[in-house]
Amino acid sequence: MSALDAALRGEIMALLVRLCRERDMAMLLVSHDLAGIEHHADRLLLLDQGRVIESGSARQIATAPATDYGKRLMAATPRLSEPLAELPVTGEIILETEKVTVTFPKPGWQRGRIGAVVDADLSLARGETLALVGGSGSGKSTLGRAIAGLGPMASGTIRWQGDALPQREHRSTEHRRLIQPVFQDPVASLDPRWSVTDIILEPVKFLATIASPPEANGYVEKLLQEVGLPPDFAIRKPASLSGGQAQRVAIARALSANPDMLLLDEATSALDPLVADGVVELFGRLQRERGLSLLFITHDLALARRAAHRIAVMEAGRIVECASREELFTSPRAEATKRLIAASG
Repeated sequence: MSALDAALRGEIMALLVRLCRERDMAMLLVSHDLAGIEHHADRLLLLDQGRVIESGSARQIATAPATDYGKRLMAATPRLSEPLAELPVTGEIILETEKVTVTFPKPGWQRGRIGAVVDADLSLARGETLALVGGSGSGKSTLGRAIAGLGPMASGTIRWQGDALPQREHRSTEHRRLIQPVFQDPVASLDPRWSVTDIILEPVKFLATIASPPEANGYVEKLLQEVGLPPDFAIRKPASLSGGQAQRVAIARALSANPDMLLLDEATSALDPLVADGVVELFGRLQRERGLSLLFITHDLALARRAAHRIAVMEAGRIVECASREELFTSPRAEATKRLIAASG
């Protein structure tokens, strides 16, 4: 369920509940998304290290867990009602998009093209986190990839510090260094045949210069330490990593090119709340220490509220609203925003 946006997740859960009622069936939900299931489950079992450590009413455990693990799990789960934490101070605008549009051919026999992103305008400051939220298929990932030069050809203008960035095939090494991605599925984004050292150094070969293997090894150890992993992980393969460890390796790979901005495409949605919370904290620390700008693509509105300075809402390929996290939740203007808030509450 965690791969679905709040509105779609609610619809699927309502369907499952209705089918169980009509067919007199029981339902066993296996999930790490406590916020998504607490209103749909009668009882809840919490497992840690293969053992049931707490059981009882789902509502009771969700509101007042009795075990330390349960308390940490609930604290790590973002909620719209939690107090806002202070975020780093931002600097000057470094990224701007103007009327960015991405289209795809219509499938099958149909003629014409589909507008996946239409006339998207946004800006991002140095040291700022901008969350790009919306339902599944709203175009947020397509827009993020167009900005980073990873997706299909886009029309419109993308400016970096006032200068227009060329299309993907014409971007220089320096252009490609500026924005580095971290993707949703941490294990799938890593080559299973490569060691962690090979994975981290891949961008370095094309976007930076390491003088010699000893220097490269020291660089890998430094990056592993920066993302909270021990040096001996350098010789591991992806199959021996947990999801959280694999995502930290992917973050180290992104950092190896010394970027100014990270594109985070659902970078925590495949992780359980405790691991995801640790990764979000890591992004915050890296942002403070490196002055990074973050484009945080997510369908989790509560997470966007926790982590982002500003939130842009997309629907049907268009940015329908962009505001500070305080303003967005106190006085939302767009109907799409109001629906997302209602579904996430």
